[in-house]
Amino acid sequence: MSDSINELYKLINNLKNIINNQQEFINKQQVEINELKRRVETLENKNKENIIEKMDENNGLNDSLILLNNNNSKISIKNWIDKDKKIKFKLIFRKSRDGSNCSDFHRHCDNQRATLCLIKTNKKYKFGAYSSIPWQSSYKLSNDYDGKVFLFSVDLNKKFEKIREGNIQFSDKNIGPSFGNAGGCLYLDNNLNKGDTSNSNFLTKCELTHGEEKNFKVDEFEVFKVEFI
Repeated sequence: MSDSINELYKLINNLKNIINNQQEFINKQQVEINELKRRVETLENKNKENIIEKMDENNGLNDSLILLNNNNSKISIKNWIDKDKKIKFKLIFRKSRDGSNCSDFHRHCDNQRATLCLIKTNKKYKFGAYSSIPWQSSYKLSNDYDGKVFLFSVDLNKKFEKIREGNIQFSDKNIGPSFGNAGGCLYLDNNLNKGDTSNSNFLTKCELTHGEEKNFKVDEFEVFKVEFI
């Protein structure tokens, strides 16, 4: 009988040892898990800081209703313009706020040096253009010797390379912003309510409007002054 009791005690002690060893292992695992969580949290915080830093750099674009909550596009647009320089964006014209006529556009946007145009159609397509060539009311066709111009799609997060149609920008008091040879790639009409994107060798299948339409109606139109600081 006593031998059986002793054996039972031994068994119980062995089980206790096993349990204690398992508990030590669990404790070590928990320490490692906590350390991994700390590292992940640190990396997440650094990533958030980097995003905030990027957004602070491009904080002027936070004023855009067209790019509302679209932080990736804001960063892409800045990098398309110049990824190495700091840029300040200042909203100088919004169609719903400042007027729906080309004269309103020219009054706010002429002679502002580099500008960024953003367009949202009634079908919610979003696209735009950057130009280092100042807008003006007098008739003028500008070529690639005059500056840098490119178009882009917000929806596709895609930049279209340099316009290849000779003249890259067209200024005239009777129309809104116009890109390509006499507006052959993209332009807005005199009341800024309608526009056109061409099936040119630059924009195949009207990519800005996803190939669905050549002509479009403007829901919102914004212009930002672009300054390198």
